[in-house]
Amino acid sequence: MVGNASAGTPAFVIRQPRGRDLQPIHHLVDSTYEPMIARLALPPWPLRANVAQLIHSGTLWVLESEGCIAAAIRLDAHRTFVQLELVTVLPEFQRRRYGRALIEFAESKARSLRRSSMQLMTHERMLDAIGFYLHMGFVETRRANLQGHIFVYMKKAVAPRP
Repeated sequence: MVGNASAGTPAFVIRQPRGRDLQPIHHLVDSTYEPMIARLALPPWPLRANVAQLIHSGTLWVLESEGCIAAAIRLDAHRTFVQLELVTVLPEFQRRRYGRALIEFAESKARSLRRSSMQLMTHERMLDAIGFYLHMGFVETRRANLQGHIFVYMKKAVAPRP
Protein backbone atom coordinates (compact mmCIF):
# COMPACT_ATOMS: atom_id res chain seq x y z
CA MET A 1 0.00 0.00 0.00
CA VAL A 2 1.35 3.40 -0.94
CA GLY A 3 0.22 6.53 0.89
CA ASN A 4 -0.87 9.65 -0.94
CA ALA A 5 1.24 12.69 -0.05
CA SER A 6 -1.41 15.05 -1.46
CA ALA A 7 -3.92 14.04 1.24
CA GLY A 8 -1.88 15.84 3.91
CA THR A 9 0.13 12.76 4.85
CA PRO A 10 3.75 12.46 3.72
CA ALA A 11 4.27 9.70 1.16
CA PHE A 12 4.73 6.23 2.63
CA VAL A 13 4.63 2.58 1.74
CA ILE A 14 3.34 -0.31 3.85
CA ARG A 15 5.25 -3.50 3.16
CA GLN A 16 6.43 -6.68 4.78
CA PRO A 17 9.82 -6.24 6.43
CA ARG A 18 13.05 -7.85 5.30
CA GLY A 19 15.92 -9.17 7.40
CA ARG A 20 17.83 -5.91 7.09
CA ASP A 21 14.91 -4.18 8.83
CA LEU A 22 15.56 -6.01 12.11
CA GLN A 23 17.48 -3.19 13.85
CA PRO A 24 15.14 -0.39 12.70
CA ILE A 25 12.15 -2.39 13.95
CA HIS A 26 13.85 -2.97 17.31
CA HIS A 27 14.47 0.79 17.46
CA LEU A 28 10.79 1.44 16.64
CA VAL A 29 9.50 -0.91 19.34
CA ASP A 30 11.97 0.31 21.97
CA SER A 31 11.43 4.01 21.18
CA THR A 32 7.68 3.66 21.28
CA TYR A 33 7.12 1.35 24.22
CA GLU A 34 10.00 2.09 26.66
CA PRO A 35 8.72 5.59 27.58
CA MET A 36 5.15 4.30 28.02
CA ILE A 37 6.29 1.36 30.12
CA ALA A 38 8.26 3.66 32.41
CA ARG A 39 5.63 6.43 32.59
CA LEU A 40 2.60 4.19 33.08
CA ALA A 41 4.25 1.31 34.98
CA LEU A 42 3.22 -1.15 32.28
CA PRO A 43 4.53 -4.69 31.83
CA PRO A 44 7.39 -4.87 29.28
CA TRP A 45 5.68 -7.48 27.07
CA PRO A 46 6.06 -5.52 23.78
CA LEU A 47 9.82 -5.29 24.33
CA ARG A 48 10.00 -9.08 24.51
CA ALA A 49 8.61 -9.54 21.00
CA ASN A 50 10.82 -11.77 18.89
CA VAL A 51 11.12 -9.40 15.94
CA ALA A 52 13.19 -11.80 13.82
CA GLN A 53 10.48 -14.45 14.23
CA LEU A 54 7.75 -11.92 13.38
CA ILE A 55 9.61 -10.92 10.20
CA HIS A 56 9.94 -14.58 9.22
CA SER A 57 6.29 -15.36 10.08
CA GLY A 58 4.90 -12.95 7.50
CA THR A 59 2.53 -11.41 10.05
CA LEU A 60 4.43 -8.14 10.55
CA TRP A 61 4.01 -5.09 8.32
CA VAL A 62 6.02 -1.87 8.40
CA LEU A 63 5.21 1.62 7.24
CA GLU A 64 8.23 3.24 5.61
CA SER A 65 8.39 7.00 5.19
CA GLU A 66 11.30 9.31 4.39
CA GLY A 67 13.62 6.28 4.15
CA CYS A 68 12.78 5.23 7.71
CA ILE A 69 10.68 2.49 9.26
CA ALA A 70 8.24 4.83 10.99
CA ALA A 71 5.51 2.42 12.08
CA ALA A 72 4.52 -1.23 12.30
CA ILE A 73 1.58 -3.53 12.85
CA ARG A 74 1.21 -7.26 13.31
CA LEU A 75 -1.79 -8.95 11.72
CA ASP A 76 -2.63 -12.47 12.83
CA ALA A 77 -5.51 -14.02 10.89
CA HIS A 78 -7.84 -16.30 12.83
CA ARG A 79 -10.90 -18.17 11.60
CA THR A 80 -13.36 -15.24 11.76
CA PHE A 81 -11.21 -12.22 12.69
CA VAL A 82 -7.80 -10.59 12.37
CA GLN A 83 -5.91 -9.89 15.59
CA LEU A 84 -3.96 -6.61 15.61
CA GLU A 85 -0.80 -6.39 17.71
CA LEU A 86 2.22 -4.11 18.03
CA VAL A 87 0.43 -1.15 16.47
CA THR A 88 3.18 1.41 16.88
CA VAL A 89 4.46 4.67 15.37
CA LEU A 90 7.82 6.28 16.15
CA PRO A 91 7.28 9.32 18.39
CA GLU A 92 8.80 11.71 15.85
CA PHE A 93 6.40 10.39 13.16
CA GLN A 94 3.23 10.59 15.24
CA ARG A 95 0.42 12.98 14.29
CA ARG A 96 0.99 12.26 10.58
CA ARG A 97 -1.97 9.89 10.26
CA TYR A 98 0.25 6.82 10.07
CA GLY A 99 -1.69 5.07 12.84
CA ARG A 100 -4.86 5.63 10.83
CA ALA A 101 -3.11 4.29 7.72
CA LEU A 102 -2.12 1.12 9.60
CA ILE A 103 -5.68 0.53 10.82
CA GLU A 104 -7.10 1.13 7.34
CA PHE A 105 -4.50 -1.26 5.93
CA ALA A 106 -5.45 -3.89 8.51
CA GLU A 107 -9.12 -3.47 7.64
CA SER A 108 -8.35 -3.92 3.96
CA LYS A 109 -6.37 -7.08 4.73
CA ALA A 110 -9.16 -8.43 6.93
CA ARG A 111 -11.67 -7.77 4.16
CA SER A 112 -9.48 -9.50 1.55
CA LEU A 113 -9.16 -12.50 3.90
CA ARG A 114 -12.96 -12.50 4.30
CA ARG A 115 -12.79 -11.96 8.06
CA SER A 116 -15.77 -10.30 9.71
CA SER A 117 -13.87 -8.29 12.33
CA MET A 118 -10.59 -7.02 13.72
CA GLN A 119 -9.70 -7.43 17.38
CA LEU A 120 -7.02 -6.07 19.67
CA MET A 121 -6.17 -5.54 23.28
CA THR A 122 -4.37 -2.73 25.05
CA HIS A 123 -3.54 -1.87 28.64
CA GLU A 124 -6.21 0.13 30.47
CA ARG A 125 -3.65 2.85 31.28
CA MET A 126 -2.96 3.52 27.60
CA LEU A 127 -5.75 6.08 27.38
CA ASP A 128 -4.42 7.70 24.20
CA ALA A 129 -4.41 4.34 22.43
CA ILE A 130 -7.91 3.51 23.67
CA GLY A 131 -9.17 6.90 22.48
CA PHE A 132 -7.54 6.39 19.09
CA TYR A 133 -9.09 2.96 18.64
CA LEU A 134 -12.52 4.23 19.66
CA HIS A 135 -12.12 7.06 17.12
CA MET A 136 -11.24 4.44 14.47
CA GLY A 137 -14.50 2.59 15.10
CA PHE A 138 -13.47 -0.06 17.61
CA VAL A 139 -15.72 -0.82 20.57
CA GLU A 140 -14.71 -2.16 23.94
CA THR A 141 -15.89 -5.74 24.38
CA ARG A 142 -14.48 -6.61 27.79
CA ARG A 143 -11.71 -6.07 30.32
CA ALA A 144 -9.57 -8.82 31.76
CA ASN A 145 -6.91 -9.15 34.43
CA LEU A 146 -3.70 -10.68 33.07
CA GLN A 147 -0.94 -11.16 35.60
CA GLY A 148 -2.19 -8.28 37.73
CA HIS A 149 -2.80 -5.85 34.85
CA ILE A 150 -6.15 -4.87 33.36
CA PHE A 151 -6.36 -5.09 29.58
CA VAL A 152 -9.09 -3.64 27.40
CA TYR A 153 -10.30 -5.88 24.58
CA MET A 154 -11.68 -4.12 21.52
CA LYS A 155 -13.35 -5.16 18.28
CA LYS A 156 -14.30 -3.54 14.98
CA ALA A 157 -16.64 -5.06 12.44
CA VAL A 158 -15.30 -5.33 8.89
CA ALA A 159 -17.84 -4.80 6.15
CA PRO A 160 -17.60 -7.29 3.28
CA ARG A 161 -16.58 -6.11 -0.15
CA PRO A 162 -19.48 -4.63 -2.11
